Amino acid sequence: MGNWYAEEFDDPSKQKTAAKKQHANPFAAGDAWQENGQSDSYDDVESDYTRDGKELVVTSGATLPAICIKSGSTSQLNPVTVTLSHSPPWAFLVGGVLLAMLFQKKCEVTYFVSQEVSARIKKRKLFGGLGIVAGIIVLVGGLVVWWLSSLPL
Repeated sequence: MGNWYAEEFDDPSKQKTAAKKQHANPFAAGDAWQENGQSDSYDDVESDYTRDGKELVVTSGATLPAICIKSGSTSQLNPVTVTLSHSPPWAFLVGGVLLAMLFQKKCEVTYFVSQEVSARIKKRKLFGGLGIVAGIIVLVGGLVVWWLSSLPL
């Protein structure tokens, strides 16, 4: 039994395969796209979304591909529609919240998450909400005990 890491990277053909597996992109077009003479540049394709460096630029009402954004799964997906909003930072500095709301831009985007990821998100929201309620109960209980202890006997 040898070292799997050394065996994998001794052969140059295995290096490329390992690199592809390590950096697999579920949104990539695949080999068939490039074999048919197509480039992987999407400049000529009309789309609701594009990439600008590390940022995703979307139009309002855009629907991202049916791939889970967390796990990369393509089966048993739940669509999630969110409204994103952005206010320029200068609006807060110049006119406060009122001017920021005036210059606010909103956009609706639909993306997909698998049922497993959706269940985890719901569980985290539930435990977070229960934690907040428990914190409020402890705070109110502490204030009541403090108030009762400060009363003259």
